[in-house]
Amino acid sequence: MNGITAQFKKRLTRGVHHLQDRLGLPVNYTDHEFSAFKKSLDWSSLPHDRIRLLSLIFKGQDDLIQTYINEAEEIVIEEKNELSPDAFTGVGNPMGRTDRITLYAAIRAARPKVVVETGTAAGASATYILEALERNGQGCLYSVDVEHRDRLSGRLIPDHLRPRVHMRTGDSLSVLPELLKEAGNVDFFLHDSVHTYVHMMAEYEMVYYHMNHGGVICSHDVLLTNAWKHFIKRYRLHRWGMVKNLGMCLIEGEMGYGSEE
Repeated sequence: MNGITAQFKKRLTRGVHHLQDRLGLPVNYTDHEFSAFKKSLDWSSLPHDRIRLLSLIFKGQDDLIQTYINEAEEIVIEEKNELSPDAFTGVGNPMGRTDRITLYAAIRAARPKVVVETGTAAGASATYILEALERNGQGCLYSVDVEHRDRLSGRLIPDHLRPRVHMRTGDSLSVLPELLKEAGNVDFFLHDSVHTYVHMMAEYEMVYYHMNHGGVICSHDVLLTNAWKHFIKRYRLHRWGMVKNLGMCLIEGEMGYGSEE
């Protein structure tokens, strides 16, 4: 009976969330729904989808983008510490390798001077960003995360890349206003902190008004809420897409609210 009740509750929740989404209301999806979304993805099309998205954002350059992807595939980082299993405890799960490869290729193609990231965790995504900036020969990264025990945030970042990164500690919504004043306009932004509708939308909108024309906003775990979809629609962004669980869009024209038709 308990199993039947649990399945009924899951179906009911899915139905309610589907209706809320159709009505344009904020939705935070459950872990069960998130897993179902990921299972429904066609993984065999990922390489094609990645190049198609990056070509859309960066106006072609398929061969060059493939070169960047090849570079990213050669990067090796310590995703698990066999000698110290608790080494990453409390710093959040690292962004998956497939998403990190997409991120690296985007940074290489965008050639940003100022990159802002929220949700440093152990520094997996930061390492790929910094490796791409190093290959580009320009750019710095501002990375924000809450304070962790033993200062483990960003521990994966190699020493030779650390001169390009500026670490900030605290809740991103509290840290970003001052950070954005210091950094000036942003060329590339990655959200990977708190994955709730309110928090994600707040970060997107806060950074949007500090983006350079032609800048890129990127978001991890877009399948956890419908915030990404609402942000794209609200600001009438045309060059955007998703690969697996990573959303990306190009900021064009004047920054400002777009009234929905």
